Amino acid sequence: MDSDDAPLAAFTVVAAGGIGCVVAGGLADQYGRTTLTVAAMALSGSSAIVTGLLFGAAPALVVGVAVIWGVTVVADSAQFSTAISELAPPGTAGSALALQTATGFLLTAATIYLVSLLDPTDAAAHRIGLDEEAVELAGAFGGLVRAPCAPRLVRSGSWWPQRAKSS
Repeated sequence: MDSDDAPLAAFTVVAAGGIGCVVAGGLADQYGRTTLTVAAMALSGSSAIVTGLLFGAAPALVVGVAVIWGVTVVADSAQFSTAISELAPPGTAGSALALQTATGFLLTAATIYLVSLLDPTDAAAHRIGLDEEAVELAGAFGGLVRAPCAPRLVRSGSWWPQRAKSS
């Protein structure tokens, strides 16, 4: 891949998130929010780790896996926002959503700053980032599985999607 293609590749990865948001909303309605969130986080975290492991591989392969990450990385965001707006005590949803947004931006800014300290040409630096991603993925995934509001499907470890019951 020519360095002139890098902006287009980056745009493609980021734009794929729009597809992920739309598709995830429909799938969440069909299979349930918790199931969709767990699947999205598992795919997002896994593809992020694989992307890092592909350091130095063929650019087309790296971009292909990064596009999968782009589709899945934001798929859970709307689910969390919907859950907050539905589960927050009356009169507090706006504050809860503002806190969620601010926390997300703070974590993103801190991560971007810390990653900028790494040497982009050093494969060992990429492994440090992968270790950090794996810890974050395990923590988030473990929290979802143990959540008291998680459906029996998720707590049992049976990850095959089931259709949400119609009301």
